Amino acid sequence: MSEASSKPLNSSATETARAFPRIRITAPSRQMIRADGSIDEERRAACLENLKALLPDGKIRLPDATRGNVARFAGTDDVRLRDFTEAMTDADTDLVLALRGGYGASRLLREIDWKLLERDRAPFMGYSDATALQIALYTKTRRASWHGPTFSSFDRPSDLTVEGFLKALTTLDGKEPRKEFEVGFSARTVGRFERRPAPAERTAFEGRLWGGNLAMTTALVGTPWLDPEAFRGGILFLEEVGESAYRIERMLLTLRDAGILETQRAILFGGITGADRAVSFPGDFALADAFDFITSDPKMPPVLTGFPMGHGADKHALPAGCRVRLELEAEENLAAETAGERRAVLRALEVPGRI
Repeated sequence: MSEASSKPLNSSATETARAFPRIRITAPSRQMIRADGSIDEERRAACLENLKALLPDGKIRLPDATRGNVARFAGTDDVRLRDFTEAMTDADTDLVLALRGGYGASRLLREIDWKLLERDRAPFMGYSDATALQIALYTKTRRASWHGPTFSSFDRPSDLTVEGFLKALTTLDGKEPRKEFEVGFSARTVGRFERRPAPAERTAFEGRLWGGNLAMTTALVGTPWLDPEAFRGGILFLEEVGESAYRIERMLLTLRDAGILETQRAILFGGITGADRAVSFPGDFALADAFDFITSDPKMPPVLTGFPMGHGADKHALPAGCRVRLELEAEENLAAETAGERRAVLRALEVPGRI
């Protein structure tokens, strides 16, 4: 196993033992590759150097097992399964960080030893394809995760991505019973006006935060990897990239018709990137039409957009599988130029690894 530490090479064993955070990279999905299919060594090196600079007292491990390249996957299914299992059961790790997303995690779900993963070791962090692992992990073991940036996000991370990542890490140092974790954002309510939260009142919802990539979440419906009852009364967050508006609606209809959407306290949308790229003329079907149709259902809970998560620049870490409180400011407290939007704060009532 190759290993990269942000400590100097002449650090003592005592200093190494006190390193924080200890982050282990795992590659359950695809490899970081170039257009010609070769491993993008420069980007991998840049991500590693940026993480080391960001965490000068930390220890970053990038195992040899993450260097596979088989049909875009970061190794064979067996190699990726073994690497993921070892990372999730490693007692000398504070955070398990996915190399990148793409595709491949779903192929591992049947083979993972979920009983082995019931022991609460380091939490897992990732997004996109990692959604499948995070939802299945909570369904099978009740272990929470950090839905947030991957290793590959650190080639050019946004300020908000770095801020959320560092806030998540502060909850793992073990020096206090629980650290405060919250995410502030500007939310816009969508759907029929009579079912929106009262604009002149401060509104709050409590529930278990869960979700992630819309396609991956929908793909788990009806499988052993998503237990709707485990997430009943939750706060569902969703993001997507590269899917046309009609496909977005079709996936949301699957979640609705499976009885999942109506059981949520609220639904939060992060970035839905590229949904309107196929719009060809005025009046063509667009993402707004999909939202209007989905929210026309009288059983639909409040739906908010503007959540700072997705395939865009901002990937704020989120405590997936944890109970949270979502608070919306009264509209009368907002400046005139932001009329129609609500200042929102998501506060964690518990955090991964400390439930």
